[in-house]
Amino acid sequence: MRKTLCVLVSVLAALFAVAGTASAAEPGTADYHVAPTGELTVLAWECAAGDLCVWDGAGGTGNRCSWTNADNDWWSTPTVCSWADDRPVKSIYNRGQSTNYLGVNLYSAANYASSSRVLCAWQGTQWEANGTGVKMRSHRWTSSDC
Repeated sequence: MRKTLCVLVSVLAALFAVAGTASAAEPGTADYHVAPTGELTVLAWECAAGDLCVWDGAGGTGNRCSWTNADNDWWSTPTVCSWADDRPVKSIYNRGQSTNYLGVNLYSAANYASSSRVLCAWQGTQWEANGTGVKMRSHRWTSSDC
């Protein structure tokens, strides 16, 4: 009887300890969860206000790269998108907020080559590629040609 009581108390203590650590995210903070692999992951479509975010997965999932400013080559510094050289972009979220711009132009080549413009994402919009995604390499904010 005493052994059963000790086991029961231990199980209840463990349950209360786990329940006590769970809580909702504070308003205005990123909400993270632990993936089955034990790594910390960002929830779908998580993108800081003012940024352009791109993902290699559908629905704003997978690996993410984000920028506050234009970038003429995602493969080189100052901001390197580590997966963009061998994987296509499948999701885009333009959370830009500047009243100076309408959207952001995205290009499949470095240095904003006009012939390589893939699309323009209006501010506040989310975009998903059909099927296999689109290879992209540079972007810049635009005030007129979106």
